[in-house]
Amino acid sequence: MEKSYLKYDEFFKSTTKRFFELLGCKVITEFEIFKLPKKVDIVIIKKSEREFVFFDFFKDFNIISFKSERDKATIKDFRDMFIYLHGYCNMEREAELRNTVMIMITPKIPQKLLEEIRSDLELYKRGVWRFKVNTLLYVSCGDK
Repeated sequence: MEKSYLKYDEFFKSTTKRFFELLGCKVITEFEIFKLPKKVDIVIIKKSEREFVFFDFFKDFNIISFKSERDKATIKDFRDMFIYLHGYCNMEREAELRNTVMIMITPKIPQKLLEEIRSDLELYKRGVWRFKVNTLLYVSCGDK
């Protein structure tokens, strides 16, 4: 029997979808942001009425990008996140900048990237950084 493997992003999407659906959230794993045949590698979660203790930074609409150990975050990824945020708000009638947040989850922040964006970040709580413009959260599982 031949083995089959899930890529990190496929595994992340499927497990994230199941987890948040069990909490009563609406989850979209493929969303066409622009009127082009381009779909982004993100998960969109529409928050449920339930309170999240761990996800206390969630808003009504939450756009999550996942970077694995093999796919390290870059400055381009952060710039793209702002495009996704504005594109989603343009396409989703109820989404606005005040009720939508972009989240990047990564096991480690590359030092070079951290040095480049540190002046734009503020520590929200351990492992969670927020852009000072308050429209984007950066979430890291690492300690830095």
